[in-house]
Amino acid sequence: MATVFKKCACCGNEWEYLTDLIRDEQVQLIGYQAAFSDSYEGLFFFSHRAEECGTTIAIPVSCFANLYDGPAYHAHLECTEQCNGLCQSFYDFGACPKECNMRQVRDIIKVLVNRGPEEILARLDEVELHQLCA
Repeated sequence: MATVFKKCACCGNEWEYLTDLIRDEQVQLIGYQAAFSDSYEGLFFFSHRAEECGTTIAIPVSCFANLYDGPAYHAHLECTEQCNGLCQSFYDFGACPKECNMRQVRDIIKVLVNRGPEEILARLDEVELHQLCA
């Protein structure tokens, strides 16, 4: 029996792979809920904007970890005077210049909003092979 990465709970549309969901023009990133104890425990929220649908799909940030290959930042700047507060806003997808442990999420958001580049999205194939996020 073939499995799919995600099935829309409202309309039944299926995305075989995580990259299919990201490339789908009817799916849009609408929010990010931070988890300050571990940046990869946060959630990305997508809206399926197909006709007769509009459901929200939540996917853990950990599913997208392969999209980030930059430096590891260990400083916890969130909720301090040094923090610009981007991660505290559900709808703010702006880039963050701070060297904070939450920075990698901001870089992942940029890839998701732009739906690529393709060579970076290809890194998600490792996730799809193991179905770690379904």
